[in-house]
Amino acid sequence: MERSLLFDNKGCLKCRCFFVKHHAADCLNDFPLAVGYEVLTNDDMNAAHRKQTNAVAMVAESSRGLGNLPVATIMPPTNDHAILEGDSSDLSKDSDDSVSDHSVPLSIPHYFWKCAVDDRHSVDCAEIEVLIDNGSHTVLIHDELVNRLGLRCRTLNEPMNISLEVSELNNHIVQTLTEWVKLKLHDPNDSWSSRTVHAVVTPGLCTDIILGLPFLCTNKIVIDHEQNTCVAKASGYDLLHPPP
Repeated sequence: MERSLLFDNKGCLKCRCFFVKHHAADCLNDFPLAVGYEVLTNDDMNAAHRKQTNAVAMVAESSRGLGNLPVATIMPPTNDHAILEGDSSDLSKDSDDSVSDHSVPLSIPHYFWKCAVDDRHSVDCAEIEVLIDNGSHTVLIHDELVNRLGLRCRTLNEPMNISLEVSELNNHIVQTLTEWVKLKLHDPNDSWSSRTVHAVVTPGLCTDIILGLPFLCTNKIVIDHEQNTCVAKASGYDLLHPPP
């Protein structure tokens, strides 16, 4: 039953992961640990399918067991309204800062920019919402958006490996990215346009585009987390608070 479930849902018979783009013969992942292993069921398959559509990605670099590979950690969305509260007298034992006058957030909403991108299939630009992430060392774009916009794909000089850490399976999935596209974004009202950057094509990305450090550096963008601003220094354009 497990083999059939994997065959029917783009699974790998080696790493036992669903919805992957490799087979056992070319799988770069580890075998699941034999100790405590449980046979996969429809519930596992459905959970893997939900993660493809509801995941939040954080891109970083890691040297754990894989060399210096980029890592995309998959985790469920957090509650933006969750806060950390406590008795100020207790907290003062661990810190000189007083927190009696305010609450400390456990999470902050992600930075999204509503922008426009050229669409080769239309005379009008396509309006999209992209994720700004100064923790990502690269710019990523969903393969479906690439196809929808008709962007020309180019081959990376060296393939880029993305490691997806899946805690439920005590395993990681290595996905190899091989293509990139040129990307230029605009304010929907033409108040500002970015410089062209290179974006790595990423199947199954959690959002249309992740604007990482190459985009921020190339466009000289400064993020002020306290003021909740993301400003292009040359023009003063704020991606998070664009002019009406």
